[in-house]
Amino acid sequence: MLHPKQWYGGGSSLPAYRRASWVSRYRDQGRLFATRWATPNRRAHRCRTSARSSRREDPDMNDEEAYQEASAVVLPDGQILVEGAVIRPWPSLQMAPVRSLAFTEEILRAVPGSRFWPAARVIPSEVRKLAWLTPSHAWGMAELCAVNHARGLDLVSNCPALAILICEHYVPDRDGDYWDYLSSMLGKTWRQLLAVFELPVRPRTIRILCKLDRAHCRAATIHKLCAELRKGNRWLCVLPHLSRITRDTVALLHTKPAAFRPHY
Repeated sequence: MLHPKQWYGGGSSLPAYRRASWVSRYRDQGRLFATRWATPNRRAHRCRTSARSSRREDPDMNDEEAYQEASAVVLPDGQILVEGAVIRPWPSLQMAPVRSLAFTEEILRAVPGSRFWPAARVIPSEVRKLAWLTPSHAWGMAELCAVNHARGLDLVSNCPALAILICEHYVPDRDGDYWDYLSSMLGKTWRQLLAVFELPVRPRTIRILCKLDRAHCRAATIHKLCAELRKGNRWLCVLPHLSRITRDTVALLHTKPAAFRPHY
């Protein structure tokens, strides 16, 4: 196999600017390769060590003290103390003070014996499973079920895209208390929710939102689909006949037909 320098007729005849260009490309490719393979590991490492951040801030704190501070503790009145925040037990799940929800995914995925199991075991298993299977607003899915278990569970189970829109639509200055907002939204019918989100109030809209696969129910994908619904994309008539809708399906809606290349 030829060395890259030999592509230009040998190492000695390679101009200086060519050598610099090749070295630069090689270095950039190496960095890109390292980034692609190392980033997931670094992210996983940050997730594993985030609970021990307080220990790094306080060098006098030992591992056991740091673990106890980061673990969930069930108080005598049933409330759950986790990372400085108090969460009321199911069916409330209200948090005070409201903090970053970085640890809530660990609560939803907790298993018996894990440090967040005291906080997770009071939440029904079906709610936890549906919540952590939803890629966006997982804790919000659990909160919807906590506000109104029957209606919330029905919405999260059958139309997670509409449930995520409820979480995305909340504005504190406009909607006031978060829990009152969730309660009022769950008191509406699905057709009334479509009007709130300025979507076409038609049965077809609900069928399309329900067909969006749970694994692809990310906020960005849902907002793109809603934009096409508002514009009245000419291919919307096809969507209700699909077995499921994915993010690729949504991406194809605003792709020009001339960009497609048929394969035979």
